[in-house]
Amino acid sequence: AGTLMTVAASRFAKAKDDVKSLLRAARYLSQILIPLSVMYVILLPIKPPTGHMLAFLFATIGYAILAMQFPSIIFAYAALAASIGTVAYGLRVAELPTEWYATVASILALVYIFIGQRTQRIKTESTIIPSYVKALNITGLLLICIGALSGFIFSLDSTKLWAGVIGMTLAALDLAICAYIFGNSFYTLSAFSLFILPFAIAFGRWFTDTKVAQPLSWLTVAIGGLAFAYLLIGAGLRKTQVHARWLFAVGHVLAGA
Repeated sequence: AGTLMTVAASRFAKAKDDVKSLLRAARYLSQILIPLSVMYVILLPIKPPTGHMLAFLFATIGYAILAMQFPSIIFAYAALAASIGTVAYGLRVAELPTEWYATVASILALVYIFIGQRTQRIKTESTIIPSYVKALNITGLLLICIGALSGFIFSLDSTKLWAGVIGMTLAALDLAICAYIFGNSFYTLSAFSLFILPFAIAFGRWFTDTKVAQPLSWLTVAIGGLAFAYLLIGAGLRKTQVHARWLFAVGHVLAGA
């Protein structure tokens, strides 16, 4: 009902004065109904939580419409939070094992960042667009952090190690893409530093499973190879010294470790 009121309020925003008061009331009422319905549904112990997912989906649509028709950064963040809730409950409906949530978070982060890049190209007189882009980017970066941290936690469990490794690897890839999109060398440093963790954990597990003699020595060799690869990539990025210097720095630290 709240979403329908939002649609009606935005659809007839330019209606005559005698209708505007009614539409204004519908708009304000929708802002009350949407969060109330979400909070009510959260308290319901229903399995599978299909109703929860739909409630968050309608909330996402409602807040997105409000953000477009009645520009406000609050509506933007509300829509983003609701969309994350939609995905979270969707994963529970699909009964996806929790160890893969880190992977989903890393993928979803990239989706938000790409949407932010598309939003940035919208030609409009409104000055709210940069704020929306910032909100999308912040949400994406938070999800990258969640994906990296939860991936590391899952990798500590031998039965969930590979899911955690994939989640951390995708988070590192996200940061590398951010370095390319935003041209910020901090993301370069973060990406290549983070990648060391899943690389070392994966090779360590592989050497252990294959029962290689002296696995720690072989892991040292593998990390040395990664250091050499970083130095090669840094040499290939000589035209962008601001990024190359971090690759050289991380490569030399690995080589000396």
